[in-house]
Amino acid sequence: MLFAEFVLRGDWASVLPPGQGLFTNSLGTSFVFSDLVKNELPWLSYGKIRASYGTVTRLIDPYQLSVAYSLNTQTWNGNGLMATPNTFPDKNLKGAVASTKEIGIDLRFLKNRLGLSVTYYHSVDDKAPISAQLSGTSGVTNLLANVGSTRRRGIDMQFSIKPIIAKDFSWDLNATFSKQLENTVTAIAPGVDQLIISGGASFNGINPPITVNAVGKQWGMMYGGGVKRINGQPVIETDPTSPVYGQYVKDPDLVFYGSVLPEYTGGVQNTFTLFKNFTINVNIDYQVGGKFFSLSDMWGSYSGLLARTAVLNDKGIPIRNAVADGGGIKTTGVDENGKPASFYVEAQSYFHSLVENNIFDDYIYDLSFVKLRELSFGYKIPVNKLNVRRFLQSATFSIVARNAWLIYSKTKDFDPAEISSVYGEDGQLPGSRSIGVNLRLGF
Repeated sequence: MLFAEFVLRGDWASVLPPGQGLFTNSLGTSFVFSDLVKNELPWLSYGKIRASYGTVTRLIDPYQLSVAYSLNTQTWNGNGLMATPNTFPDKNLKGAVASTKEIGIDLRFLKNRLGLSVTYYHSVDDKAPISAQLSGTSGVTNLLANVGSTRRRGIDMQFSIKPIIAKDFSWDLNATFSKQLENTVTAIAPGVDQLIISGGASFNGINPPITVNAVGKQWGMMYGGGVKRINGQPVIETDPTSPVYGQYVKDPDLVFYGSVLPEYTGGVQNTFTLFKNFTINVNIDYQVGGKFFSLSDMWGSYSGLLARTAVLNDKGIPIRNAVADGGGIKTTGVDENGKPASFYVEAQSYFHSLVENNIFDDYIYDLSFVKLRELSFGYKIPVNKLNVRRFLQSATFSIVARNAWLIYSKTKDFDPAEISSVYGEDGQLPGSRSIGVNLRLGF
């Protein structure tokens, strides 16, 4: 009923400095207490308390120990062109080791028909190799060094149940839930308190929101140009001589939009077995919270190509009509003194002003979604009846559909499950569904 295991490991890799190794270790213990109470608690099929501590390596990528010049595919007057790197490696650059502590409990009830597993973890990633920004006057823009540190805490839960067990039909359900309680950046580099980790493509003075890591704050905070607010109300320009008269005023400081990470994630996996040979799998996953920026939506609105630029205003008149004819977009908020203000603005002027003045509130969206990730139908071929059991032990044929259905998303124009960049999407291709067949043979 008592178990313990440990691992001591050394790694030597060609990407590390010559002769340098990274050493890791782990220790896991568990106590199966259900053996002590099986007579007093007959409904408890299994119970285990576990705890562990472990470290894992973080290697650097190839060719990062020294300055490496890259050869371009283009030529000039028959001569090859080379690119000068903008990142300089620290002379003491090496890999790093991250440590994690876990404690959890596993429970199963009613002859294993009901199960619950809960895990709490605490992870520290210390002196990770990251690229810290430098002044361009140094000749390079980044220094790759062992300087980054983060601390993470969270809870993972898994729930399982067999609601139906019958002769010709059974249903198995497994659900997962994860919530990150903390993901704090504890250090970046000496003298560096903030690091930009991603951002949209800048163009002609238009600088989309950025995602930053800041010491003492959560990993992946999104900041960008936004509307100035007084007590939560947007401020409107009321000076008739201003080129943005009647439109929203930009905040002189960057606006905090939220974290690019969801608050919690999870999934539900259903397996239905019919007549022992047919199997249907329905897998759903979800996440709640988090923000992303859409560059496609920004430029699509600016160009008047999206549906939002051709809707009706609150008077039931197309916003593309002139304000003098009842059209335009209504702006509502307060003036610089906090007094209520409201105007109608020409639609083209409104969408152009937002982008040209680096106001991105309208293009920040929520990452929440519920998605039917996979749907499959399988048939277990009865090899016993085909006289092939001598060389074929099992065979299963399946039809599988992936990314089958976006059941719900708080964002209607994009699939949050397919966002490809840390900060959001940058003109990426839309997600795709697929359907295929699979034949699995066992010998």
